[in-house]
Parts: sequence; C-alpha cells; structure tokens
Amino acid sequence: MIEEFPTHFVQSHGRVCPTCRYVLPHLEELAADYFERNEVRCRNPLCGKPVDLWDATVADMRRLGASFFGIISLGAKQTSFLVDLAPHEAKEIDLTQYGVPAEATILHLNFTPQLREGQGGCLPLLVHGNTAYPRSIGVKFWVYARPAVGEPESVVRVSVSVRWVSEDRDRISWIYLMDAFEALSARRYWSVVLPSYVAFELSLTPLLKGSLEKFASRDKVKSFVRNELSSASGLNVVLPTLCGLVGAPRLPDAIRGELNHLRELRNDIVHNGVAKAGVDEKTAAVALCASIFGLEYVNYIRPKLMPGTVSQ
Repeated sequence: MIEEFPTHFVQSHGRVCPTCRYVLPHLEELAADYFERNEVRCRNPLCGKPVDLWDATVADMRRLGASFFGIISLGAKQTSFLVDLAPHEAKEIDLTQYGVPAEATILHLNFTPQLREGQGGCLPLLVHGNTAYPRSIGVKFWVYARPAVGEPESVVRVSVSVRWVSEDRDRISWIYLMDAFEALSARRYWSVVLPSYVAFELSLTPLLKGSLEKFASRDKVKSFVRNELSSASGLNVVLPTLCGLVGAPRLPDAIRGELNHLRELRNDIVHNGVAKAGVDEKTAAVALCASIFGLEYVNYIRPKLMPGTVSQ
C-alpha cells in the first residue's frame, strides 16, 4: 500500500495471500478475525480463499528474512521524498517534516542522486560531530553534498528513502521490539532474540497479574507473580486456563510453540552464551514474528480477560 502526500509517499504492506499473492492488511487490522477463526479471508474479490496468517507469515519470513519486503511486512514503513543539494552544501534533513514520527527508530537510510546528462553528480554524506556513534541516526541529521563526478553546475535532486518503525501501543514492549527490528535490519541476528522475548514477556506478565486479581487478593497474586510464576508456566498453563474460564480463544499452538522456542533461545543466550553464528537469519526472522503475533494476541485477549480494559 502506498499513501501519497504533497511532499512524500509512504510504503507499507502486510502479508500476501499464498494463492493469488494479493497484499493483505497489517496484522493489527486482521488480529481479531485471525485469533477467533484461526484464519482470515483473502481480500481479493477474485480469490477470497482462507489464509492461515501465521503460516503465511512464517513462510514469507523464512524466504524474505531481513530483506526490504520482510521488514516492511512485519510492521515497518518506508518513507520516500526528494531534496535538492547544491555542490558542497550542508543541509539539515528533518524527517518529521515528511511524516516520520519524532520517536521513530530509523532502520535504513538510502540516498540516490538523480543525475542529468552532461552534468556532474554529488554524493550525500552524513555529517557527525567529533565522535561518531554506530546506529545513531535520528529523525534529524545533516548531509554534505560531496561532488562525485565532475563539478555540478547546479543543484542535484536526490531521492531519499528511509525505513523506520514506531508504535504507540504497549509502549514499553515496543521499545524492546524496535531494538529487535533494528537488529534484524542490520543483520545482527543473534541480537534479535533477547529484545523479542523481553517485549512479549513485558506484555504477558501484566495481563496475567490483572486477570488473576479477579480470583485472588492483590497481595497473594503479587507474591505469586514475583516468586513462583515463570514466563513458561504463564504462557503454557496460566494463560490457556484463564482463556478457558471465560471461553476466550486460546493462542494457536503453532505460535505458542515458537514463543517457547524463542524463550529457549533466550535462556541459552543468558545462561550458556551463544556464538554469533548460532542464530541465523531465518531463526531471527521467525523469532520476531512470534513476538509480534504474541503481542497482538495479548492486545486482543486483554479486554476478554480483564473486562473494562481496552486494547492498547
């Protein structure tokens, strides 16, 4: 999906239908239908076939991994716009002027000078202070137009594309999830595991605590959560039991299985240490999928387990 604005355009999309390759909406829009029916219907009027959203997502991520389409289909967006740079000019670019939220995490930045026949070109270079910090690109930065071919006689039009992710729901969880997005985009696959699982666990624990307080005193629940409840028992025992008590749809076994695998990877890293090569691109991509689906499920099920609350 492409949204066009006077100064820029934003590209985003969800999964594709395995049958007709029609682009589906984002998981956020389809979550309720999927968790209630274990499938969604393709929105293509010429298809309309059922799609197992989890299977389709995992299949695509195992194929696409950290590619542009893989990152975008998990919830990132890409904003593209044009700027004019004169030779040797230093210009500040403010991404918020092009619709990128101020709190966004920048995953990828690309400059493509549009050369004209008979003219020279320039290469936009990022400007930094005395100390350059890795992965320090924010929504405001300076670029310097360094002549690359010949000496440009006039301004050079440069196409800028920036891939970013930002989320206001479950804010604490998404702080960690954005770290996982950044690690996958940078192909630091071993660094995807910890923030992916922490993001899910930070969302799951308050849900269980609030739900259990309907059946026991706050002090008893607080002590149980602090001293006895593990994320494994919470995911595999307490959460299914609570859903069964209120007749709510349970988390699909396939997603729960991958969240368990993600926890095992997390434990291996924390307790035993894992070599960088121990987590490959496909493993990292599926781990991030599991965390995102887990967060969407928690957001979906919260009002059912805790009446009076709303999805965040």
